[in-house]
Amino acid sequence: MPASLFKSVRFRWLGLLSLSLCIFMALTPPPSARAEERGRLLKEVVLSRHGVRSPIQSAERLAGWSERGWPEWPVKPGMQTERGSSLIFRQWREEAARLASLGVKSEEVFICADSEQRTRAAAEAIARAFSPSGDIVPPLSYKAEVYPIFHPVRAGLSSIDKGRAESEILKGAGGSLEALRLTLSGELGQLAAIMGPLPSRTLERYKLRAGSTIITVPSSVVFPDGGRSAAIAGGLGAASSAAEIFMLEYCQWPEGRAGWGEVNGEVLENIMPVHSVIFNIVQRAPSVALAQAANLTELLAAALLSDGSGLTNIPTTVKTPALAAKLSIFVGHDTNIAGTAQLLGLNWELPGFAPNDVPPGSCLVLSLWQRGGERYVTAEFTGLSLATLHGDASAPTRVNRQRLSLAHMSGRDGAEECSPEEFADWVRRATAKGR
Repeated sequence: MPASLFKSVRFRWLGLLSLSLCIFMALTPPPSARAEERGRLLKEVVLSRHGVRSPIQSAERLAGWSERGWPEWPVKPGMQTERGSSLIFRQWREEAARLASLGVKSEEVFICADSEQRTRAAAEAIARAFSPSGDIVPPLSYKAEVYPIFHPVRAGLSSIDKGRAESEILKGAGGSLEALRLTLSGELGQLAAIMGPLPSRTLERYKLRAGSTIITVPSSVVFPDGGRSAAIAGGLGAASSAAEIFMLEYCQWPEGRAGWGEVNGEVLENIMPVHSVIFNIVQRAPSVALAQAANLTELLAAALLSDGSGLTNIPTTVKTPALAAKLSIFVGHDTNIAGTAQLLGLNWELPGFAPNDVPPGSCLVLSLWQRGGERYVTAEFTGLSLATLHGDASAPTRVNRQRLSLAHMSGRDGAEECSPEEFADWVRRATAKGR
Protein backbone atom coordinates (compact mmCIF):
# COMPACT_ATOMS: atom_id res chain seq x y z
CA MET A 1 0.00 0.00 0.00
CA PRO A 2 1.45 3.44 -0.94
CA ALA A 3 2.44 5.60 2.03
CA SER A 4 -0.04 8.36 1.11
CA LEU A 5 -2.93 5.90 0.92
CA PHE A 6 -1.89 4.29 4.22
CA LYS A 7 -1.93 7.72 5.93
CA SER A 8 -5.32 8.53 4.43
CA VAL A 9 -6.85 5.27 5.65
CA ARG A 10 -5.19 5.60 9.04
CA PHE A 11 -6.47 9.15 9.61
CA ARG A 12 -9.98 8.23 8.50
CA TRP A 13 -9.94 5.25 10.89
CA LEU A 14 -8.73 7.45 13.75
CA GLY A 15 -11.42 9.99 12.94
CA LEU A 16 -14.13 7.33 13.04
CA LEU A 17 -12.70 5.98 16.31
CA SER A 18 -12.73 9.45 17.88
CA LEU A 19 -16.30 10.02 16.71
CA SER A 20 -17.35 6.65 18.15
CA LEU A 21 -15.74 7.46 21.49
CA CYS A 22 -17.50 10.82 21.61
CA ILE A 23 -20.86 9.17 20.89
CA PHE A 24 -20.19 6.48 23.53
CA MET A 25 -19.29 9.09 26.15
CA ALA A 26 -22.34 11.13 25.28
CA LEU A 27 -24.61 8.11 25.65
CA THR A 28 -22.97 6.80 28.83
CA PRO A 29 -24.38 8.46 31.95
CA PRO A 30 -21.87 9.93 34.42
CA PRO A 31 -21.31 8.14 37.75
CA SER A 32 -23.74 10.45 39.53
CA ALA A 33 -26.47 9.63 37.02
CA ARG A 34 -25.81 5.90 37.37
CA ALA A 35 -26.05 6.26 41.16
CA GLU A 36 -29.41 8.00 40.75
CA GLU A 37 -30.61 5.10 38.57
CA ARG A 38 -29.83 2.73 41.43
CA GLY A 39 -31.83 4.87 43.82
CA ARG A 40 -31.15 5.59 47.49
CA LEU A 41 -28.99 3.30 49.60
CA LEU A 42 -30.96 2.08 52.61
CA LYS A 43 -28.53 -0.47 54.03
CA GLU A 44 -25.26 -2.20 53.20
CA VAL A 45 -23.85 -5.35 54.78
CA VAL A 46 -20.27 -6.46 54.10
CA LEU A 47 -18.48 -9.73 54.78
CA SER A 48 -14.75 -9.10 54.44
CA ARG A 49 -11.65 -11.26 54.55
CA HIS A 50 -8.76 -9.99 56.66
CA GLY A 51 -5.64 -8.57 55.00
CA VAL A 52 -2.24 -9.99 54.09
CA ARG A 53 -1.02 -12.40 56.76
CA SER A 54 1.94 -14.67 57.35
CA PRO A 55 1.57 -18.41 56.63
CA ILE A 56 -0.49 -20.23 59.25
CA GLN A 57 1.73 -23.31 58.98
CA SER A 58 4.62 -23.82 61.39
CA ALA A 59 8.21 -23.52 60.17
CA GLU A 60 8.62 -27.26 60.75
CA ARG A 61 5.67 -28.10 58.53
CA LEU A 62 6.84 -25.78 55.75
CA ALA A 63 10.30 -27.37 55.93
CA GLY A 64 8.69 -30.70 55.09
CA TRP A 65 7.42 -29.43 51.74
CA SER A 66 10.69 -28.32 50.15
CA GLU A 67 14.43 -28.37 50.64
CA ARG A 68 14.48 -24.64 49.98
CA GLY A 69 14.45 -22.27 52.93
CA TRP A 70 11.22 -20.30 53.35
CA PRO A 71 11.40 -16.53 53.98
CA GLU A 72 11.11 -15.08 57.45
CA TRP A 73 8.01 -13.00 58.12
CA PRO A 74 7.91 -9.98 60.43
CA VAL A 75 5.04 -11.48 62.47
CA LYS A 76 4.12 -14.81 64.03
CA PRO A 77 2.27 -17.46 61.96
CA GLY A 78 -1.23 -16.44 60.89
CA MET A 79 -0.94 -12.79 61.90
CA GLN A 80 -1.81 -9.83 59.69
CA THR A 81 1.25 -7.75 58.83
CA GLU A 82 1.68 -4.00 58.98
CA ARG A 83 1.53 -3.91 55.18
CA GLY A 84 -1.65 -5.96 55.32
CA SER A 85 -3.22 -3.34 57.58
CA SER A 86 -2.00 -0.55 55.30
CA LEU A 87 -3.61 -2.16 52.25
CA ILE A 88 -6.89 -2.63 54.13
CA PHE A 89 -6.83 1.01 55.22
CA ARG A 90 -6.18 2.24 51.66
CA GLN A 91 -8.96 0.05 50.29
CA TRP A 92 -11.48 1.21 52.88
CA ARG A 93 -10.48 4.85 52.62
CA GLU A 94 -11.80 4.64 49.05
CA GLU A 95 -14.87 2.71 50.18
CA ALA A 96 -15.57 5.22 52.96
CA ALA A 97 -15.57 8.05 50.41
CA ARG A 98 -17.96 6.11 48.16
CA LEU A 99 -20.29 5.33 51.04
CA ALA A 100 -20.21 8.92 52.27
CA SER A 101 -21.41 10.01 48.83
CA LEU A 102 -24.32 7.59 49.31
CA GLY A 103 -25.24 9.14 52.63
CA VAL A 104 -23.49 6.83 55.10
CA LYS A 105 -22.13 8.63 58.18
CA SER A 106 -19.38 7.27 60.43
CA GLU A 107 -21.79 7.05 63.36
CA GLU A 108 -23.96 4.71 61.27
CA VAL A 109 -21.17 2.12 60.86
CA PHE A 110 -20.99 -1.10 62.88
CA ILE A 111 -17.96 -3.40 62.65
CA CYS A 112 -17.74 -6.92 64.05
CA ALA A 113 -14.63 -9.07 63.66
CA ASP A 114 -13.58 -12.57 64.58
CA SER A 115 -11.36 -12.74 67.64
CA GLU A 116 -8.11 -13.70 65.88
CA GLN A 117 -5.35 -11.11 65.50
CA ARG A 118 -5.59 -10.91 61.71
CA THR A 119 -9.32 -10.17 61.76
CA ARG A 120 -9.03 -7.73 64.66
CA ALA A 121 -6.20 -5.88 62.92
CA ALA A 122 -8.23 -5.67 59.71
CA ALA A 123 -11.27 -4.34 61.59
CA GLU A 124 -9.14 -1.68 63.27
CA ALA A 125 -7.78 -0.56 59.89
CA ILE A 126 -11.34 -0.34 58.52
CA ALA A 127 -12.46 1.66 61.54
CA ARG A 128 -9.59 4.13 61.06
CA ALA A 129 -10.59 4.63 57.43
CA PHE A 130 -14.05 5.77 58.52
CA SER A 131 -13.04 7.62 61.67
CA PRO A 132 -9.37 8.54 62.20
CA SER A 133 -10.28 9.90 65.65
CA GLY A 134 -11.19 6.40 66.80
CA ASP A 135 -14.92 6.90 67.30
CA ILE A 136 -15.73 3.45 65.85
CA VAL A 137 -14.75 0.64 68.20
CA PRO A 138 -15.29 -2.87 66.78
CA PRO A 139 -16.58 -5.39 69.38
CA LEU A 140 -13.40 -7.42 69.50
CA SER A 141 -12.85 -8.16 73.16
CA TYR A 142 -15.36 -10.90 73.80
CA LYS A 143 -14.19 -14.06 72.10
CA ALA A 144 -17.08 -16.09 73.49
CA GLU A 145 -19.52 -13.78 71.69
CA VAL A 146 -17.95 -13.48 68.22
CA TYR A 147 -16.14 -16.81 67.86
CA PRO A 148 -19.31 -18.90 67.25
CA ILE A 149 -20.43 -16.49 64.51
CA PHE A 150 -17.34 -17.23 62.42
CA HIS A 151 -16.64 -20.78 63.64
CA PRO A 152 -19.98 -22.44 64.42
CA VAL A 153 -18.76 -26.02 63.90
CA ARG A 154 -15.79 -25.59 66.21
CA ALA A 155 -18.07 -23.86 68.71
CA GLY A 156 -20.40 -26.85 68.70
CA LEU A 157 -23.39 -25.07 67.15
CA SER A 158 -23.43 -27.25 64.04
CA SER A 159 -21.67 -30.30 62.64
CA ILE A 160 -20.36 -31.52 59.29
CA ASP A 161 -21.93 -34.64 57.84
CA LYS A 162 -18.62 -36.33 57.02
CA GLY A 163 -19.98 -39.02 54.73
CA ARG A 164 -21.99 -36.56 52.69
CA ALA A 165 -19.17 -34.01 52.66
CA GLU A 166 -16.59 -36.51 51.41
CA SER A 167 -18.93 -37.59 48.62
CA GLU A 168 -19.49 -33.96 47.59
CA ILE A 169 -15.78 -33.14 47.69
CA LEU A 170 -14.87 -36.12 45.53
CA LYS A 171 -17.65 -35.25 43.11
CA GLY A 172 -16.31 -31.69 42.88
CA ALA A 173 -12.83 -33.12 42.28
CA GLY A 174 -14.07 -34.95 39.19
CA GLY A 175 -14.78 -38.30 40.85
CA SER A 176 -11.49 -38.78 42.68
CA LEU A 177 -8.46 -36.87 43.94
CA GLU A 178 -6.42 -38.49 41.18
CA ALA A 179 -8.81 -36.97 38.64
CA LEU A 180 -8.30 -33.59 40.30
CA ARG A 181 -4.52 -34.03 40.16
CA LEU A 182 -4.72 -34.76 36.44
CA THR A 183 -7.00 -31.76 35.84
CA LEU A 184 -4.48 -29.47 37.54
CA SER A 185 -1.41 -31.27 36.20
CA GLY A 186 -0.03 -28.26 34.32
CA GLU A 187 -0.40 -25.85 37.25
CA LEU A 188 0.85 -28.44 39.73
CA GLY A 189 3.87 -29.18 37.55
CA GLN A 190 4.83 -25.50 37.45
CA LEU A 191 4.36 -25.20 41.20
CA ALA A 192 6.43 -28.33 41.88
CA ALA A 193 9.26 -27.01 39.72
CA ILE A 194 9.37 -23.86 41.86
CA MET A 195 9.29 -25.74 45.16
CA GLY A 196 11.91 -28.29 44.11
CA PRO A 197 12.58 -31.72 45.66
CA LEU A 198 11.18 -32.88 48.98
CA PRO A 199 13.53 -33.08 51.97
CA SER A 200 14.81 -36.51 52.95
CA ARG A 201 12.56 -36.90 56.02
CA THR A 202 9.45 -36.45 53.84
CA LEU A 203 10.80 -38.91 51.28
CA GLU A 204 11.34 -41.45 54.03
CA ARG A 205 7.90 -40.89 55.55
CA TYR A 206 6.08 -41.60 52.29
CA LYS A 207 8.69 -44.02 50.88
CA LEU A 208 9.30 -41.85 47.82
CA ARG A 209 12.30 -41.77 45.51
CA ALA A 210 14.93 -39.05 45.70
CA GLY A 211 13.97 -36.03 43.64
CA SER A 212 10.24 -36.45 44.26
CA THR A 213 8.22 -33.27 44.73
CA ILE A 214 5.22 -32.30 46.85
CA ILE A 215 2.72 -33.39 44.20
CA THR A 216 3.85 -37.03 44.52
CA VAL A 217 2.75 -37.19 48.17
CA PRO A 218 -0.53 -39.16 48.51
CA SER A 219 -3.70 -37.08 49.10
CA SER A 220 -6.91 -37.78 50.96
CA VAL A 221 -10.10 -36.12 52.21
CA VAL A 222 -9.83 -35.59 55.96
CA PHE A 223 -11.85 -34.09 58.79
CA PRO A 224 -9.31 -32.75 61.29
CA ASP A 225 -9.93 -31.30 64.76
CA GLY A 226 -12.27 -34.12 65.64
CA GLY A 227 -14.39 -33.59 62.54
CA ARG A 228 -14.79 -29.85 63.12
CA SER A 229 -13.40 -28.94 59.70
CA ALA A 230 -12.92 -30.51 56.26
CA ALA A 231 -9.81 -30.52 54.08
CA ILE A 232 -7.87 -32.23 51.32
CA ALA A 233 -4.64 -33.33 52.97
CA GLY A 234 -1.37 -34.62 51.56
CA GLY A 235 0.28 -33.43 48.38
CA LEU A 236 -2.73 -31.59 46.95
CA GLY A 237 -3.41 -29.81 50.23
CA ALA A 238 0.21 -28.76 50.62
CA ALA A 239 0.34 -27.56 47.01
CA SER A 240 -2.81 -25.50 47.56
CA SER A 241 -1.31 -23.90 50.66
CA ALA A 242 2.02 -23.25 48.93
CA ALA A 243 0.30 -21.44 46.04
CA GLU A 244 -1.51 -19.20 48.52
CA ILE A 245 1.69 -18.56 50.45
CA PHE A 246 3.40 -17.37 47.25
CA MET A 247 0.47 -15.00 46.69
CA LEU A 248 0.81 -13.67 50.25
CA GLU A 249 4.57 -13.21 49.76
CA TYR A 250 3.91 -11.31 46.53
CA CYS A 251 1.51 -8.98 48.35
CA GLN A 252 3.78 -8.53 51.36
CA TRP A 253 7.00 -7.61 49.52
CA PRO A 254 6.35 -5.24 46.58
CA GLU A 255 10.04 -4.76 45.93
CA GLY A 256 10.59 -8.26 44.60
CA ARG A 257 9.21 -11.59 43.45
CA ALA A 258 7.81 -14.38 45.57
CA GLY A 259 8.76 -18.05 45.62
CA TRP A 260 12.52 -17.67 45.99
CA GLY A 261 12.54 -15.01 43.28
CA GLU A 262 10.78 -17.19 40.70
CA VAL A 263 7.18 -16.02 41.07
CA ASN A 264 6.08 -12.78 39.43
CA GLY A 265 2.52 -11.72 38.65
CA GLU A 266 2.27 -13.82 35.50
CA VAL A 267 3.56 -16.98 37.18
CA LEU A 268 1.29 -16.39 40.14
CA GLU A 269 -1.78 -16.12 37.93
CA ASN A 270 -0.79 -19.46 36.37
CA ILE A 271 -0.40 -21.35 39.65
CA MET A 272 -3.10 -19.75 41.83
CA PRO A 273 -5.84 -22.05 40.45
CA VAL A 274 -4.11 -24.82 42.42
CA HIS A 275 -5.25 -23.04 45.56
CA SER A 276 -8.59 -21.62 44.45
CA VAL A 277 -9.86 -24.83 42.86
CA ILE A 278 -8.91 -27.08 45.79
CA PHE A 279 -10.11 -24.53 48.35
CA ASN A 280 -13.51 -24.12 46.70
CA ILE A 281 -14.02 -27.85 46.15
CA VAL A 282 -13.88 -28.22 49.94
CA GLN A 283 -15.35 -24.97 51.24
CA ARG A 284 -18.16 -24.82 48.67
CA ALA A 285 -19.17 -28.44 49.17
CA PRO A 286 -22.87 -27.94 50.02
CA SER A 287 -22.84 -29.78 53.35
CA VAL A 288 -19.63 -28.05 54.46
CA ALA A 289 -21.00 -24.63 53.53
CA LEU A 290 -24.28 -25.37 55.31
CA ALA A 291 -22.58 -26.39 58.54
CA GLN A 292 -20.04 -23.57 58.52
CA ALA A 293 -22.00 -20.64 57.12
CA ALA A 294 -25.75 -21.04 57.67
CA ASN A 295 -25.79 -19.02 60.89
CA LEU A 296 -23.59 -16.26 59.46
CA THR A 297 -25.67 -16.08 56.26
CA GLU A 298 -28.83 -15.66 58.33
CA LEU A 299 -27.13 -12.88 60.31
CA LEU A 300 -26.10 -11.02 57.14
CA ALA A 301 -29.64 -11.28 55.75
CA ALA A 302 -31.19 -10.15 59.02
CA ALA A 303 -28.84 -7.17 59.20
CA LEU A 304 -29.58 -6.22 55.59
CA LEU A 305 -33.34 -6.37 56.03
CA SER A 306 -33.29 -5.13 59.67
CA ASP A 307 -35.27 -8.17 60.76
CA GLY A 308 -33.74 -10.40 63.40
CA SER A 309 -36.88 -12.26 64.37
CA GLY A 310 -35.56 -15.61 63.15
CA LEU A 311 -31.98 -15.31 64.40
CA THR A 312 -30.58 -17.84 66.85
CA ASN A 313 -27.19 -18.15 68.55
CA ILE A 314 -26.34 -14.48 67.86
CA PRO A 315 -25.54 -12.41 70.96
CA THR A 316 -27.50 -9.21 71.53
CA THR A 317 -24.25 -7.21 71.56
CA VAL A 318 -23.84 -8.09 67.89
CA LYS A 319 -27.45 -8.49 66.70
CA THR A 320 -28.85 -5.19 67.99
CA PRO A 321 -26.25 -2.81 66.49
CA ALA A 322 -26.01 -4.86 63.26
CA LEU A 323 -29.72 -4.49 62.63
CA ALA A 324 -29.70 -0.77 63.50
CA ALA A 325 -26.61 0.34 61.53
CA LYS A 326 -26.79 1.65 58.00
CA LEU A 327 -23.48 -0.12 57.27
CA SER A 328 -22.60 -3.39 59.02
CA ILE A 329 -19.15 -4.89 58.35
CA PHE A 330 -18.22 -8.40 59.45
CA VAL A 331 -14.51 -9.26 59.23
CA GLY A 332 -13.76 -12.95 59.00
CA HIS A 333 -11.97 -15.40 56.75
CA ASP A 334 -11.99 -16.74 53.21
CA THR A 335 -13.82 -19.82 54.52
CA ASN A 336 -16.66 -17.60 55.79
CA ILE A 337 -17.01 -15.89 52.40
CA ALA A 338 -16.84 -19.14 50.42
CA GLY A 339 -19.49 -20.84 52.55
CA THR A 340 -21.83 -17.85 52.51
CA ALA A 341 -21.41 -17.40 48.75
CA GLN A 342 -22.23 -21.07 48.19
CA LEU A 343 -25.46 -20.75 50.17
CA LEU A 344 -26.37 -17.54 48.31
CA GLY A 345 -25.42 -19.00 44.91
CA LEU A 346 -22.91 -16.22 44.11
CA ASN A 347 -19.85 -16.35 41.82
CA TRP A 348 -17.20 -13.81 40.76
CA GLU A 349 -13.73 -13.24 39.32
CA LEU A 350 -11.50 -10.31 40.33
CA PRO A 351 -8.66 -9.07 38.06
CA GLY A 352 -5.56 -11.22 38.42
CA PHE A 353 -7.31 -13.97 40.36
CA ALA A 354 -9.02 -17.25 39.54
CA PRO A 355 -12.83 -17.63 39.61
CA ASN A 356 -14.26 -17.43 43.14
CA ASP A 357 -10.86 -16.70 44.63
CA VAL A 358 -10.98 -14.73 47.90
CA PRO A 359 -7.88 -12.48 48.01
CA PRO A 360 -6.81 -10.62 51.15
CA GLY A 361 -9.24 -7.82 51.98
CA SER A 362 -11.84 -8.86 49.41
CA CYS A 363 -15.50 -8.48 50.33
CA LEU A 364 -18.94 -9.85 49.64
CA VAL A 365 -21.27 -6.83 49.64
CA LEU A 366 -25.07 -6.96 50.00
CA SER A 367 -27.01 -3.72 49.49
CA LEU A 368 -30.62 -2.70 49.98
CA TRP A 369 -31.86 0.17 47.77
CA GLN A 370 -34.96 2.32 47.39
CA ARG A 371 -35.92 3.35 43.86
CA GLY A 372 -39.22 5.19 43.69
CA GLY A 373 -41.67 3.02 45.57
CA GLU A 374 -39.58 -0.11 45.07
CA ARG A 375 -36.98 -1.69 47.36
CA TYR A 376 -34.46 -4.13 45.91
CA VAL A 377 -31.29 -6.05 46.83
CA THR A 378 -27.97 -6.21 44.95
CA ALA A 379 -24.80 -8.22 45.53
CA GLU A 380 -21.21 -7.33 44.61
CA PHE A 381 -17.77 -8.77 45.13
CA THR A 382 -15.07 -6.17 45.72
CA GLY A 383 -11.34 -6.07 46.31
CA LEU A 384 -7.97 -4.89 45.13
CA SER A 385 -6.35 -6.29 42.01
CA LEU A 386 -3.23 -8.43 42.26
CA ALA A 387 -1.23 -5.56 40.77
CA THR A 388 -2.47 -3.17 43.48
CA LEU A 389 -1.83 -5.67 46.28
CA HIS A 390 1.75 -5.97 45.04
CA GLY A 391 2.21 -2.32 44.15
CA ASP A 392 3.90 0.56 45.89
CA ALA A 393 1.97 2.23 48.71
CA SER A 394 2.14 5.58 46.93
CA ALA A 395 0.30 4.24 43.86
CA PRO A 396 -3.39 5.13 43.43
CA THR A 397 -5.81 2.65 44.99
CA ARG A 398 -8.81 1.54 42.97
CA VAL A 399 -11.32 -0.90 44.40
CA ASN A 400 -12.63 -3.35 41.82
CA ARG A 401 -16.38 -3.94 42.06
CA GLN A 402 -18.18 -6.77 40.28
CA ARG A 403 -21.98 -6.87 40.23
CA LEU A 404 -23.17 -10.44 40.80
CA SER A 405 -26.07 -12.24 39.21
CA LEU A 406 -29.20 -12.69 41.32
CA ALA A 407 -31.17 -14.30 38.51
CA HIS A 408 -31.51 -17.49 40.56
CA MET A 409 -33.23 -15.52 43.33
CA SER A 410 -35.48 -13.37 41.17
CA GLY A 411 -36.27 -15.94 38.48
CA ARG A 412 -35.45 -13.35 35.80
CA ASP A 413 -32.68 -14.11 33.29
CA GLY A 414 -29.67 -11.81 33.64
CA ALA A 415 -31.07 -10.04 36.71
CA GLU A 416 -28.57 -8.35 39.02
CA GLU A 417 -31.20 -7.47 41.60
CA CYS A 418 -34.09 -9.08 43.42
CA SER A 419 -36.78 -8.00 45.85
CA PRO A 420 -36.16 -8.17 49.61
CA GLU A 421 -38.84 -10.85 49.80
CA GLU A 422 -37.12 -12.96 47.14
CA PHE A 423 -33.78 -12.56 48.91
CA ALA A 424 -35.24 -13.49 52.30
CA ASP A 425 -37.01 -16.51 50.82
CA TRP A 426 -33.80 -17.75 49.19
CA VAL A 427 -31.84 -17.40 52.44
CA ARG A 428 -34.59 -19.14 54.40
CA ARG A 429 -34.61 -22.13 52.04
CA ALA A 430 -30.81 -22.27 51.66
CA THR A 431 -30.16 -22.35 55.43
CA ALA A 432 -33.18 -24.39 56.55
CA LYS A 433 -31.28 -27.68 56.84
CA GLY A 434 -28.61 -25.97 58.92
CA ARG A 435 -30.99 -25.17 61.76
